[in-house]
Amino acid sequence: MFRTGTYNDNTTADLTAQVTWSSTNTAALTISNAATNPGLATGIAAGTATVRARAFWRDGQANVTVSAAPLISITVTPDTLNNVIVGLTSSLAATGLYGVAGNPATQFSMT
Repeated sequence: MFRTGTYNDNTTADLTAQVTWSSTNTAALTISNAATNPGLATGIAAGTATVRARAFWRDGQANVTVSAAPLISITVTPDTLNNVIVGLTSSLAATGLYGVAGNPATQFSMT
């Protein structure tokens, strides 16, 4: 991710390597300082955190709310179960799809 600083004369500079990121609540949200993905926020648990970016004795911040992924749908498999014999059992499985509908990057399944 590219971090840009704007000077008083409206020129800009890449500040990616100079920015240090922090979270006030790492139990809810972590934020990366790794060279490959600085500023990448990862939700850990539902809660709130303030994210701070600091460079050259200046800082900015953003308030972040982390919430549990909502259940989008649930699928039962098999969808048809024929010939269950009296006195015996048959297994079914339910798989929930969680995330934000229409945004595959946020979706995951759990059985």
